[in-house]
Amino acid sequence: MIARIGSPIPFVSREKFGGKGKNLLELGEEFPVPEGFVVSSEVYADFFARNGLKEPIKKALDGKDIKEVEKEAADRFLQGDFSQTIEDVLKKELERLHSISPNRPTAVRSSGIDEDGASKSFAGRHDSFFGKLDDKGLLEYIKRCYASAFNAVALKYRQEHGLGLPKGMAVVVQNMINFEVGFVAYTASLFGYDYMLIEAAPGHCKSVVDGRAVDSFKIGLPKGDIDKKTNKNKQMMWQFDEMQGKLALAPIPKKYADKECLTDDQIKEIADIGIEIEKCYALEYPNERKPQDIEGGFDYKGKLWITQSRDITGMSFKAPDIVLPNLDKIIGSSYNVGTTGVYEGPVVIVKDVDPNGADFTLKGDADIRSLDAQFSSGYMLVTPETNPVLDYHLNNCKAVVATECGIMSHAGATARERGLIFVGCVESADQSRLADRLNHGDVVCVAANKKKGIIGYR
Repeated sequence: MIARIGSPIPFVSREKFGGKGKNLLELGEEFPVPEGFVVSSEVYADFFARNGLKEPIKKALDGKDIKEVEKEAADRFLQGDFSQTIEDVLKKELERLHSISPNRPTAVRSSGIDEDGASKSFAGRHDSFFGKLDDKGLLEYIKRCYASAFNAVALKYRQEHGLGLPKGMAVVVQNMINFEVGFVAYTASLFGYDYMLIEAAPGHCKSVVDGRAVDSFKIGLPKGDIDKKTNKNKQMMWQFDEMQGKLALAPIPKKYADKECLTDDQIKEIADIGIEIEKCYALEYPNERKPQDIEGGFDYKGKLWITQSRDITGMSFKAPDIVLPNLDKIIGSSYNVGTTGVYEGPVVIVKDVDPNGADFTLKGDADIRSLDAQFSSGYMLVTPETNPVLDYHLNNCKAVVATECGIMSHAGATARERGLIFVGCVESADQSRLADRLNHGDVVCVAANKKKGIIGYR
């Protein structure tokens, strides 16, 4: 029913603890993972049966719009209750967690059985919650995690990938670390083993996943030489707000405004632990490496923490490399490439995205559904980042050019899964904003090989 992170567990399965939970339970035995526990999918099954959800959910899914299914599922789950035995166990575990680190906020994170895989990530589709928790709040957040398996963006993702209905959901509950700098690391590049990638930003590692103007680092293997790309436009970061009792956007410290947020020693520390984590997972693969997508951060005392490790989604070692075409005028470029290829067509410009919610704004307050239909043969999305709701409407998108986020962001992961050309952290050739110089419908070319992406006019 409950497994504690850091305690030896004889057998840990994805079916029981979900992708995220399984990996954290394994990591917690050897690496610095925040204290916590995982509520197994058996509790989900008990809750589902106890509250008679099978028939109502099945009926809701039969012919209804998935937006309607989302609302009905949320209502049904929130109205349900746990058995007294399960409530007592959850209460006891939460009390124990609070006794380890009093007054520390808690993270409650969904852990789907079929998420965090090498081919399907479910990036941002299932819900997570952060805040100061009591017993009642914990039960509500677990129910909301369960319900998120049936939200519109998760169901559409399942339809697109032919995954059928949700098989179950575990939930991870952890003490939350207040990071000074968060990071995401790939222990190999998307196209080979010759270097490791790190993207980092001040604050919680959510700042990286949500594309808050990251710094990026390439670490050559095996020598460890470092290539740095500093984003000098870092402005906001995600950090826990004591007054609001939740993660909130805050201005970044001035010391990080125009310089990289990781020192060389910290980069080396991430690289070293990344290689060790990869070795643990590669035990099942004696003849090859098993590259990992690792999230974590450094707290304000400089201690390194790991909050997640999973297979890198969408690696493409066999992806065709290309010779970049000669463009008459290059208006932007980046070495932050997620998928190779060449596409020329109209652009759709996103002005702003709320990566933590459903909101996004197109240039001129245009409507994404109308533009997606208008450019039915394809278009290039130019955007700071994406979120699951924006992704929901991108039926005809062929390429994503991201101005703030990199390949480790939500946009990078979903573009790779869809087979879209992706170039992240794009800098304009003349320091102007791409969103300012382009308009909906302008015909632009994007080309990306394994080393570089360019955007411009033929």
